[in-house]
Amino acid sequence: MTMANLTTNEKQILEKLFQMGGGYVLNFSDRTMGEFFRDDIGLDIYSKKYLYNSGSKANRLRGLWLNADEKTVGKSVAKLIEYVESQIIIDNLKKEDFPEERLKAGKAVVDRLLGKKENKKENKSEATLRMEILTFFYKKIFSITFKHCLMMVITSTP
Repeated sequence: MTMANLTTNEKQILEKLFQMGGGYVLNFSDRTMGEFFRDDIGLDIYSKKYLYNSGSKANRLRGLWLNADEKTVGKSVAKLIEYVESQIIIDNLKKEDFPEERLKAGKAVVDRLLGKKENKKENKSEATLRMEILTFFYKKIFSITFKHCLMMVITSTP
């Protein structure tokens, strides 16, 4: 099993996003953090495996980043972002503390860890592209023809 490999920048973004200063993680108590990781991610964040430095909530999360595989870390980050968004909706966290750019950066970390492509471009078949081009030209021709006929009706005398 390959451990997650978060870059320094990614860690800094996630630490800021999850308000990890002073040993805390968001608005979790020890109990609610344990329940969250057990119920939403399926792991015991308080197991020895994730013990790091002082064992605070923030250090437990850092311990997870150091000792879990990319899929587990990606899932945990995704679920924490969902948690932030739902806590904002129910007024337990303030939206202004979570700028959209920071949330997007966190979601980009999730995409990388879970192997999703960052730039999801549509792969259109050649036939689909031809159909779009034909549709475009048919609409143009119809529009011009319609305008021409309309002008003839308007300018014609009975």
